[in-house]
Amino acid sequence: MQVPTFLRRFWQTLLVLPALLLVSCDDDNLPYLPSFYMEMGSAYNPLDRAKELTLSTSGLNYFVYEDPVVPPWYVTNVELVKVQNGQLALRFYFDRDGNRELYRNSVTNIGRMIVTVVDGKAIGARQIDGPLQGGVFYTFTELTEEELVEMVPKMQESIKKLNQMKNEEGL
Repeated sequence: MQVPTFLRRFWQTLLVLPALLLVSCDDDNLPYLPSFYMEMGSAYNPLDRAKELTLSTSGLNYFVYEDPVVPPWYVTNVELVKVQNGQLALRFYFDRDGNRELYRNSVTNIGRMIVTVVDGKAIGARQIDGPLQGGVFYTFTELTEEELVEMVPKMQESIKKLNQMKNEEGL
């Protein structure tokens, strides 16, 4: 009897995910991994765990769910792009699972913020103005152009290494 692909993938994920979870954003081998946290808002379950993230330049505080809505292992790439208004933004690309999580969470949380965290530091926040789809996420940051130019290649390298680890494990 042949096991359906989705079921085989599910079991592979259960077996390999603990190893991937050991690779944290603070790991010396993989710094600069991005994670995306959802603002809690006023209507939340009091049993939900939260943490406070603060943007360093503006001082804006966000209470977010403790776990990211899109963890680093769903990110496939990041680019520094100049958008129409001439500002620099980060463009993140997600795999199929990351796209699904981003879409699902954006549909139910319109008006809330997604806070981007890199290497443990909140670098930017974007308000959800509609469903986020297509596996691409743009966000502005509070970092200077020099900081962004220095950080993006480091992020790309860590993302590449994490994706190689996923591929070696067959996910």
